Amino acid sequence: MRHISALISLSLLLACQNGNTSPGTPTEQPQTVRVEFQKEFSIRVGETAELASPRARVTFVEVAADSRCAVDVQCVWEGDAALVFELNAAGGPIARDTLHTSAAGEAQSKSMTLGKVRITLRAVAPQPGSDTPTRAEDYLATLIAEVVE
Repeated sequence: MRHISALISLSLLLACQNGNTSPGTPTEQPQTVRVEFQKEFSIRVGETAELASPRARVTFVEVAADSRCAVDVQCVWEGDAALVFELNAAGGPIARDTLHTSAAGEAQSKSMTLGKVRITLRAVAPQPGSDTPTRAEDYLATLIAEVVE
């Protein structure tokens, strides 16, 4: 009887550790969206934007920091959001850089370039609130990609 009880307990424990998805429930996979050069596009954390001619991929890796002023607070400084992106141009090496909403310092940049492709961070949503932390999956980065010579 002890063995059966132990097996049932172990089975329940393992079932709980496997997450709360049931059979047939699709698990979320990072999404890839096709976008065009010279047009703004938006991606979420974990998503990749794919560009053609020249071929490139931009991935929103993570939010490194967000000190932007909350919408319901009056601030002396606008603050800054620091978002990490990976850029892969023409299937070559991958560049990883942190782009900022505020270019207050020389080390902070709103753009990154690899080969003939430059991406620029245009906006970050949502704007933080003073009483509610923003979850990583809620962030939406708006960018533009340009071909540079």
